[in-house]
Amino acid sequence: MSKYFGLINPKRYYHLLGLKTGLSEEKIQEIFEALVDLIDQEFNTSGYAYIPKIALLRRKVRHKRVMKAGYYPSFNEPEVDPETGALRPKMKYFEERVYPERVRVWVRWSNPFIARLVPKPKGYKHNAKRHQNC
Repeated sequence: MSKYFGLINPKRYYHLLGLKTGLSEEKIQEIFEALVDLIDQEFNTSGYAYIPKIALLRRKVRHKRVMKAGYYPSFNEPEVDPETGALRPKMKYFEERVYPERVRVWVRWSNPFIARLVPKPKGYKHNAKRHQNC
């Protein structure tokens, strides 16, 4: 299950969601696994749907420095070309593949792993004094 959640610890999210919803951690895990199965069926990701760090419990976006990212195959597995069946090299950047708007989730640039994958929007100016730790 952990491969679906990238850098986050799923058990911690199950626990926090359990406190919020009153459901057991096992029930929440079932729901998440069912969601991942639906994602795999809908977008034909064959078990390698990769979900970046998601702020599931954070309703307010505290930073404006955020960028939308979508589901993309695991970086540990090479892609299979559907036409020839040949293995393609693993993807390096998010912009190499376009996904529907409705499956996008928020990620934060302050996460160095995600920052390498997600391009910053055009026109973004870096304020060195304000963002020294980014």
